[in-house]
Amino acid sequence: VLEMEVSNESRETHLKAENAINIRKKGIGIHWFILPGNNMTITESAHTIFSTIAPTDTLFWRGGRVVEVIRNGDKAEFKIITENEFCSRIEKYGHTVGGYVIHPSTQQYTLSQKACTREAAARLLAAAEASELPKISAISNCDLLIEENGHPKILSYGYNPELGGVYISQQNGAKEVGWEEAVEAIKSILLDFNFQSEGDQSRAIASILTPALRFGGHISGSIPVDVAEANESQSGKTYRQKVLAAIYGEAPEVATQIKGVGGGDEPFFNALYRGRPFIQFDNCRGKIDSPTLEAFITANGQFGTRGAYRKWGAVDSRKFYLMLTSNGFEATRDFCNRSNIIRIKKQPKQYQYKQYDEGDLLEHIRTHQFYYLGCVLGIIKEWMARGKQKTSDTRHDFREWNQICDWIVQNLFGCVPLMEGHQKMKVRISSPNESWLRNVVLAVTATDQLDKQLSASALLELCDQEEIDLPGNTENRSETALKKKIGAVMAKLFGDGNELECEGFIVKRGVIYTPRLDRPSEQMELKVYEFSHAPPNTPAPQ
Repeated sequence: VLEMEVSNESRETHLKAENAINIRKKGIGIHWFILPGNNMTITESAHTIFSTIAPTDTLFWRGGRVVEVIRNGDKAEFKIITENEFCSRIEKYGHTVGGYVIHPSTQQYTLSQKACTREAAARLLAAAEASELPKISAISNCDLLIEENGHPKILSYGYNPELGGVYISQQNGAKEVGWEEAVEAIKSILLDFNFQSEGDQSRAIASILTPALRFGGHISGSIPVDVAEANESQSGKTYRQKVLAAIYGEAPEVATQIKGVGGGDEPFFNALYRGRPFIQFDNCRGKIDSPTLEAFITANGQFGTRGAYRKWGAVDSRKFYLMLTSNGFEATRDFCNRSNIIRIKKQPKQYQYKQYDEGDLLEHIRTHQFYYLGCVLGIIKEWMARGKQKTSDTRHDFREWNQICDWIVQNLFGCVPLMEGHQKMKVRISSPNESWLRNVVLAVTATDQLDKQLSASALLELCDQEEIDLPGNTENRSETALKKKIGAVMAKLFGDGNELECEGFIVKRGVIYTPRLDRPSEQMELKVYEFSHAPPNTPAPQ
C-alpha cells in the first residue's frame, strides 16, 4: 500500500476539507487520481480526473453521458461508460488511483492506493465536471468537408472539435476528383437502376449528396427521409441505399418499423445512441404513422432517446440519415411532406447488369470508396466555389435542402428539376384509396391479369389472395359489404370520369351486362375495371 502523509497540523479524525485541497494544490498527489470522500469533494476529484483525461481524446461527453468510441466489426460506434467500467478506465492514464485514509497510529490523513468503487464511479460520472471532457456529437467513417472562413476544409482521422465534435474513424482520406469527372462517376453508379421517371433519377442523385451536405454543416435545416419505393420485390430499392451508405464507408443499420416503447422504438433509439449515421427501416408495410419518427425528422437538434428500462440520453438529430424501403405503403401527409420519394421499377428478366472486376456494384463501391467519396466532395466543392447557389423552388417542406440539391442536379448534372413528379406521389401515398389502387395495379400485373375486365368480385378475390387490405373501416366482412366497399372506393377515384392513370398504368372503368342470378332471363348492369400499361409517350405526372 502506497501511503503519503498530507498533514502535520491536525490529529483529529476529520481534517478540514480546505487543508486537504490546499495541500494537493501545492503539489502533493499531483500524479494521483484522488477519489471523493474523507474531505476530498466530488467536485474537486471530478475536476482533476476529467481535466486530465480530456486531452487524451479517449472519453467524450455526449448528450449528458460519458462515452467512448469502440470498434464493432469494421465500424466505429459510441458506447456509454458504466460505473463498473469507469472503475478500471481511470487506471489507464498513468495516475495512481486512491483516496484519503486516516493512518491508524498517527490519526493523520494519508493518500492510499485503492481501487475505485462503483459508488465513487457513479458520483464522478454524475458530476457536472464530467462535461469538461471533449464534446462529441457524431462518428463518421469517412472524411467530412466543412467550410471555415469561407474556404473548404477537410476533417480527417481522429477527434475534430468542429460541428459539435466529430470522431473520424477512417484513417485513409478521400481522393481529389474534379467535379466534371465526379458527375460522370456518380451518374454511372445509377445506370443499372430502372427509375420510374427522370425526376426519380434526380432525387436519387440528391440522395447521394445529401449526407455530405448535412454532416458537413452545409444544410442547417432538416433533411427528408430517403424513401425507396419499388413496384416489385428484388427491384433494387434496398440495394440502392446500401450503395449510398457504402460511398461513406458505412452500411445501413436496419431498425424495425417503430411503433412505441417496448414495441419497436427501442431498436431505433439504440441505433441513434450508438451513433450509427445511416438508419434504415426496410420493407415497411401498412400505414406509417409514427409521432416518434416525425418528431425526429423535424427536431433539427437535440432529441431525447430512451429505452424500455433506461434512458440513453440526447442525440443530435442532424448527424443521421434515415432511409425507408417499401413495395407499397401508406403514410400521413406530414410524413410524405418530409420525404424524398424515389421510385424504382424492376428490370426486365433479360436485362444484363454491368459487371465489375470486384463482382457487383456494391463490392466495386466498397473497393473504391475513397474515390467515390472524393467524387461527392468534389461536387460539393464546385457548388461552394460557385457561391453555394440555390433555386427558388418551394415544392418541398424542407426548402433549404430542396433548393440546394435542385440547383446542383440541374446545373452540375444537367438533370430535370428535383421535385418533378414528386407532388403526385405525396398525394398518392397519403391517400388510403390511391395507395390501395397502386397495390391492386401491382397485384394485377403480378398475376397476369392486365387487359382483362375485372369486376368488384374479381378484385376482392385478388385482394384476399395478395393480402391487400381495403382502405377505411371494414368491420363488416361479408362478401357483399366488401364488394360494395370496392365499388365505393373506385367511385371516389374515378369521379365523373372513366379513366385514370396510376404509376405508369391506365385504369378504365366500363359496364357490361350479365344475367341476373335470381332471374336469368333479365340482364343487370355490372361495372368492370381494366388495367393496362400506359403508352410510352404518356407524360410524367407533375
